[in-house]
Amino acid sequence: MVSGGHLDATLSSNWSGLVTTGSNIQGAEGAWTVPAVTGASGTDSASWVGVDGVTSSDLIQTGTAQTPGLGYSAWWEILPAPSVTIVTLTGAAAPVAPGDSMLASVEEVQPGTWTIYIADQTQNWYFQNNFSYSGPGSSAEWIEEAPTDNGQQTLPADFGTVQFSETGVYGNFGSGAGWYTTDMTAGNEVDMVNSSGTLILAAPGAPTPPANGGQSFSDTYILPPDPPSGLAATTNGTNVTLTWQAPAFSGGLPTNTYIVGQQQPDGSYSPIGTVSSTSATLSNATAGATYTYAVAAQNTGGWVSNYSLPTTVTAPVAPPAGSSPPTTAPPAPPAHSCVTISGATHIYGVHGIAWVNHVKGDYGPWNVAIAARVGAHDSVVIATSEWGHYPPGHGLYVSAASPIPMPAGGSGTAKVYAGVHGAAPFTATPAVDITWSGC
Repeated sequence: MVSGGHLDATLSSNWSGLVTTGSNIQGAEGAWTVPAVTGASGTDSASWVGVDGVTSSDLIQTGTAQTPGLGYSAWWEILPAPSVTIVTLTGAAAPVAPGDSMLASVEEVQPGTWTIYIADQTQNWYFQNNFSYSGPGSSAEWIEEAPTDNGQQTLPADFGTVQFSETGVYGNFGSGAGWYTTDMTAGNEVDMVNSSGTLILAAPGAPTPPANGGQSFSDTYILPPDPPSGLAATTNGTNVTLTWQAPAFSGGLPTNTYIVGQQQPDGSYSPIGTVSSTSATLSNATAGATYTYAVAAQNTGGWVSNYSLPTTVTAPVAPPAGSSPPTTAPPAPPAHSCVTISGATHIYGVHGIAWVNHVKGDYGPWNVAIAARVGAHDSVVIATSEWGHYPPGHGLYVSAASPIPMPAGGSGTAKVYAGVHGAAPFTATPAVDITWSGC
């Protein structure tokens, strides 16, 4: 097993993947799935396995090319010579398509002679040939590359994510010559960056633990994250607190920074601060002023999202000095509640209207009235006015069997006075006690 070596630099202008350095490296092997690519003219992508090229300008490699608008192919290359496209016996390019499973290796089979092997296990073809090569054997690589085309460095095409697996190296590492599984870690990762080094263009994930079948890892084309969602604002005096949710898509690398922007008169947003969590508290808001905010997300590759949907908030105005803060009135009680009344409804055989009056003194309010049958009239219940009996000939008629409107809650004793429908009550007649209780 070969341990991953320390790299002097983990950034590259055109490589993204895993690299192990050392000595006596006489071969490298690996597998990958051909990615589907998109991109503008002048972008390109290549997936490959090779030996050397990190600490020297020598390099032997083989892989696949994925070029937007031009298609997919397989190739081999021994620097400083240009790459060679692999063809069939008829001279046509060997077929390669997105999703194909590739297996490749370069191996020194005798001093100065190396075998290049690559197979498309999906299209069911392979290429194998011997070549002269005399590089130092100081590194092995599993790379996603933005290659040089016609002497010009390309930008990487969007290759999504490439899955590499079955990584291995060949050499004599103390137990005799042979194939050894790799033992690479995050220290073996190489990120592809832009020319100014401010953005990561592609990056590998951490490799799986060493295993007999080699290690696996993914390599991802990096994009800006989605904007944050669910932005909301609350106020507390002169403080404004913003909260939001992390982006659903982080662009291929973790989101580590959020940029808070405040809307300007021209509608644009100016950054006013950065945070690492999904909330921010802004101070010194002007009482009565209205503010509009939005938030952008930034991932560890340096890519920044568009601003989120905005939220608008108005800072509260403080009450005048010495005044009490406003209070919230309790909810108004219902206008009435239901009540059940029991007791006599006829006095001295008089069939007429009997009023129910709460016992609150001689001049207490009239609350409800019970009506017995009057001629052809059905029995009804009449609600009386609050400060006296209901005006003659007026009343709110509901079924006598229905709950009677009463003040909310409670129970007590009431008196019934007989009267004729449409006339004043017979207050001189003896009253009959009845009882009532709130529902």
